[in-house]
Amino acid sequence: MHILEVIIDGFKSYATRTVVSGFDPAFNAITGLNGSGKSNILDAICFVLGISNLSQVRAANLQDLVYKQGQAGVTKASVTIVFDNSEIKSSPVGYEGEKRLCVTREVVVGGRNRYLINGKGAQASSVANLFQSVQLNVNNPHFLIMQGRITKVLNMKPPEILSMVEEAAGTRMFESKKQAALKTLDKKQAKVDEIDRVLAADITPTLERLREEKSHYLRWSANAAEVSRLERFCVAAEYDEAEKNAAVAGEGAAKAEREAQALEQEAASKADEAEAKKAQEAKCRAKDGAAGLASQRRKELKKAVDDASTEVARLEAAQKGAQTAFDADDSRLKGEADAAADNERIESAKKEEVALCEQAVEECSTEKDEADQAWNEAETVHKEALAGKGATDTKSVSEQLAAHKDAQRTARATLKKCDAKQSALEKRREQAAELASKYASSAKGLKKAFSACEEKVSKCQSKVDEHSATSPGDADALQRQAKELSQKARECSQRAQRTEAQLKARLKFDYEHPGKGFDAEKVRGVLASLVTPCDGKYAAALEVVAGGRLYQVVVDDEKTGKALLERGQLRRRVTLIPLNKVRAGRLDDKRCARASSVAKKAGGSARIALEFVGHEEHVKNAVEYAFGGALVCDSMDVARAVAFDSGVKARCVTLDGDVCDPRGTLSGGSRSGNLGACLGLVVALHQQQSEASEASQRAREACALADASAKHANELRTLTSALGVATAELTAAREELEASDAGSAVVKLETLDKELQQLEDDRQDALKTDEESSAKLEALERDGKKIEQARRQELEKLNKAAKAAKKGADQAKKALSEAEKRLKKARAELQALGDERSASGTSLKGLENALNASKRALERADKALSEACAVRDEAQAGLDEAAAELDAAESEARQLGEEATAARKRAAACDVEAKKATHTAARLKTEASNAARRVESLTEKHTWIPHEKGFFGCAGGDYDFAAREGGAARARADLDKLERAQDKLARKINKRVMGMIEKSERDYDDLTAKKATVARDRSKIEAVISELEVKKQETLEATWQKVNRDFGSIFSSLLPGAHAKLEPPEGATSVLDGLEVKVGFGGLWKESRAVWNQPIAARAVNLLSTQVAVRAVGRATLINSPLARPGHAPLQAGAHVYSG
Repeated sequence: MHILEVIIDGFKSYATRTVVSGFDPAFNAITGLNGSGKSNILDAICFVLGISNLSQVRAANLQDLVYKQGQAGVTKASVTIVFDNSEIKSSPVGYEGEKRLCVTREVVVGGRNRYLINGKGAQASSVANLFQSVQLNVNNPHFLIMQGRITKVLNMKPPEILSMVEEAAGTRMFESKKQAALKTLDKKQAKVDEIDRVLAADITPTLERLREEKSHYLRWSANAAEVSRLERFCVAAEYDEAEKNAAVAGEGAAKAEREAQALEQEAASKADEAEAKKAQEAKCRAKDGAAGLASQRRKELKKAVDDASTEVARLEAAQKGAQTAFDADDSRLKGEADAAADNERIESAKKEEVALCEQAVEECSTEKDEADQAWNEAETVHKEALAGKGATDTKSVSEQLAAHKDAQRTARATLKKCDAKQSALEKRREQAAELASKYASSAKGLKKAFSACEEKVSKCQSKVDEHSATSPGDADALQRQAKELSQKARECSQRAQRTEAQLKARLKFDYEHPGKGFDAEKVRGVLASLVTPCDGKYAAALEVVAGGRLYQVVVDDEKTGKALLERGQLRRRVTLIPLNKVRAGRLDDKRCARASSVAKKAGGSARIALEFVGHEEHVKNAVEYAFGGALVCDSMDVARAVAFDSGVKARCVTLDGDVCDPRGTLSGGSRSGNLGACLGLVVALHQQQSEASEASQRAREACALADASAKHANELRTLTSALGVATAELTAAREELEASDAGSAVVKLETLDKELQQLEDDRQDALKTDEESSAKLEALERDGKKIEQARRQELEKLNKAAKAAKKGADQAKKALSEAEKRLKKARAELQALGDERSASGTSLKGLENALNASKRALERADKALSEACAVRDEAQAGLDEAAAELDAAESEARQLGEEATAARKRAAACDVEAKKATHTAARLKTEASNAARRVESLTEKHTWIPHEKGFFGCAGGDYDFAAREGGAARARADLDKLERAQDKLARKINKRVMGMIEKSERDYDDLTAKKATVARDRSKIEAVISELEVKKQETLEATWQKVNRDFGSIFSSLLPGAHAKLEPPEGATSVLDGLEVKVGFGGLWKESRAVWNQPIAARAVNLLSTQVAVRAVGRATLINSPLARPGHAPLQAGAHVYSG
């Protein structure tokens, strides 16, 4: 692929479309007068090829490439290169089917820059890959050779010459790709490290924690199933027992009813029998009228006694039951009260114990800290003593002796070496001095030039160092920071503008200009826009204080207000505040001080509202008029106390906007959402404006700092470039000085002088060391035993102190641990006692109520029994009197009466037994009813009972009550124990752990898979790099052989009788170590820098041969250099495009 034509339009000096054609496939030279545009053609080619360093095309930025920088009407620069692409072997990758290839690059003033390939837009990277695939790299330092750079080949080091050959072979592109691959490898490794870090720091600990939580959750779930099973078992047992109790009670009630019926029948029968006997007795007594009357009376009395006795028996039984219940309730109440008193005493003692434990823990903690500090200090001192860092020299005497002997031996050996070396150097110096004096005159000029170069380098280095030390920072980072701060400043400004727009919409005051003579500056605006609350929390209170005055308009005088009202065409009704007329009703200082004192006593504060408002001095009267007559208080209680105080009597407003007026009114309650919104916007606006101002200031400072940093960087680059030039000149001067015999002699003499001086310094140091070591050895041998003994004593003392301090620290730590355990136990016991006290209080109240009820029942029973006994005694007395009157009755009547009495007694006994049976039946019915209700309650509460009722008590089933050891009571105890265990587990389980652990395990697997993928990619990249390294070396070896062969052939052709070659430096094992030029004249080979001693023509031939030989292998090179120099032979162009 080679150039067919170049089309230039608006580029540099080519204002109009210019076509440069007629290019040769192999070699082209452009000649012309100065300023005719030769170099601009080369610049255009470089522009299309994508040169990155614009200084090589003599431009600071892309806009400089446009004709006259766009100031002559031309605003676009365009360059098109048409390539012949007919050779498929040398075609770019992907364009083998194109016969011609047109690459265009355009730049427009303003910064737009684009590429086109065959008329289609393309990325810059695509264009770079296209040219690099055919070994065209414009950014190669040897691609574009400017004026004066040809001669720099002589100063090239072996690696630099090797880089020329690599560019010719096309392996430099591989090197750049290799570096990119290595960066990718570093990124892959960083990714692996990041994955390892995430796994180690986040995923693995989280996974382990979740696994532990999962085990807790599974154990909790298993326990929950067991709790459910035991709970069902207990419910089933209770249900079965209640059902059985209901059946037994029902049967007992039926039996008791049958017994009661039988007894009632027997009682009726005996009563009939008694009546019959009485009838017979009456017949017997009817014979005697008096006896009949007595018998009738006795009968009535007897009946009254029987009835009274029955009632007394009943009431005695009731009284006895009431007494028993009262005694039981009283006993329980006393026991509970005693237990509560005991608990109170125990709780009080436990509180004192907790306080003592807390004090002990605090004391033990202090003692532990002090003991730890003492131990650390003792341990530190002991370790320092062992390491020889103490106040005294704690090294052993033997160690000190050995160290000083070693120092003495080293010093004496150094003295011997210095003496031997000094003798040899002095002989060499005499020889060098003779030679230097011989060449003194010729070396003077060279040395002067070398010294001047050294001084220049030193000055440049000083400037670079000084400039580097004053760097304001990284320019890119400062630019980013400035951009971020500018963005933040814009955002703050936008927020302030939005808030200002909202505020203006609320406080808008529109009017028409009243006419001539009206001063608009005297209209100050709405009062709300002229004040600033000191804090947003006072906005609601201040709005309530000001009320409607907040939206009144402030003017300087009444004339301005009158003009506005008459001719201002106001669109709404407004109230004006003329500053020269308004009178402020401000509270005096005495009332304010009194209000503050009253509020302080009420636990709050009260201040005049005026103190919370900021304003300018010229609107002071209007602000005092609106805010000077009220106080702002913390709360309603404080406001009420202040407002109605006789020394204040002022309107008070709370922070929430509630009002307390001394005239007797209070207002407040539901707070409107808009209360405080207006002044809140004022506060927000001032804050946002302040933030915007600060952000703008920081942004300006950051921009200035970034500009200073960029300027500093440019200056540093300039100084660094100057330093590089000075260093190159110094290197050249040194090589020139060393290459000449005179310079070599002078340099050698100076070197020997320096070595002799250094040797003398070393000898003096060795002498000093020898003397010091000898003196210390004598002192140690003299006082060795005392020093060693003192050292051992000191170490033993420090060791004992450290052990004692450690023992004290351990004891303090143990004491603290025990005190903390005691404190924890005491607190738990105190908490349990508190809970027990609360439960005991509730129980005591219930027992007191029950005891009062029992006492009232007992009193009622005692009273009824007393009355019944009185009735019975009275009836018995009457009966006894009647019985005395009937002593003379017949024995038959007595007999009959006795029999009747016996029958009645039996009837009464049967009646009592029947009543007992009835009571028993009622009790059993109640028990059966309670059991039935319990069964019904359990059935309603547990809906599963009807479905599983058939399995209750079945052998071998879940409800086998008989098979379970301990029965339902043991099951209930197990259930309580398991529920307590579940409560403890429930405090630390995570019910979402199953989903969380699944996600964590998935994340762990994903990261592990990613890590494996990254490792595989890394292995593949390393394998490809290794394979390409081998191919690179093979290609470089072949290219070097060809270049070396062509270089020698061309050099011999241009300079008959001379030879040249490129070969690795002496001692190198491979061509990868570098290449250097060697020239042979008459069979004597010299290095490239020796060519400076050759004639100028030979040097030119050498350089041109090198360039031509390398370019014969490479693709293309652009050379911009004069064809001939004054006093030099004309140079033959040896590159594809040459301008000169």
